[in-house]
Parts: sequence; C-alpha cells; structure tokens
Amino acid sequence: MLKLPRKLLLWGGAAVVVASGSAFMASNSVAPSSAGEGAGAVSGYTVSNISYAVNNNTGNATGVSFRLTSWASSAPANEKPGNVDAYPLNGGGNAQWGQGNSCSPTSSWTTNGVGNAGNGYGTFSCSFAYSAPVQDLFYLAVEANQ
Repeated sequence: MLKLPRKLLLWGGAAVVVASGSAFMASNSVAPSSAGEGAGAVSGYTVSNISYAVNNNTGNATGVSFRLTSWASSAPANEKPGNVDAYPLNGGGNAQWGQGNSCSPTSSWTTNGVGNAGNGYGTFSCSFAYSAPVQDLFYLAVEANQ
C-alpha cells in the first residue's frame, strides 16, 4: 500500500473541490465599452455691440441684442452655441427681474478663416422675463454653451 503524506492529500482534495465548483459557476457577458478621463481647453465668448430694447412709455428695458464671439479658433468649440441666455442684473449683481428667456440668433453663425479654422461669431436677440428699469440696470449676464 502506498502511503501519501497528509498535506498532499489535503491539497489534492482542495483542488478537486475548486475544479468541480468552478464548473457549476455561471458566467456573465459584458459588451465592450469605453471609459476614460480627459481634459480639454474651455474657451469663452466675448459679448459686444450690446443694444437694449427700451419701452418708451415706461423707460424699462424689455430685451437686449448683442454680438457673441467665440475665443476658440477651431471646431467644434468655435461653432454656434446651442444655448444662449441673457438677463439684466442690478447693482448688487442679482437677477431681481428673473433669469432671461432663451435668446434667438438674428444672423447666421460665421467663422473667420477657412472652414472652421477661425473664431466664430453671430448676433443674438433676447427678451427679458420682466422689464427692468433702465436706471436700476447695472450688468448684463450672458450664458452660452454648446
């Protein structure tokens, strides 16, 4: 009769249990996906040619139009923003007349240069949620994003 050391028998038994247990485990199928982290430059906009719409009877500003210029010099960052809002702020920087309504483009978005290799610009017109007394209007907040 062949005598096997006890440790060898224990390891052999454990291997049989592991092998038989893994045969009964279910497997999951996971579709390939992408994950990652990155960084990119964020460009801002310049607001110029600001013109307020004023109700002559009340002296209140009811809206504004302006030119929006992208600081980015290549696509897609220099392309027309998808969301533009503008609203008046009082001397304390508060929007006491409410957040603005969405602005509408009044001209087509243009890029300087060849194709999309230049700064983009266009004009927008916005109506305020509530008219603001011109004498109380100190700042204009403009939000634009793609």
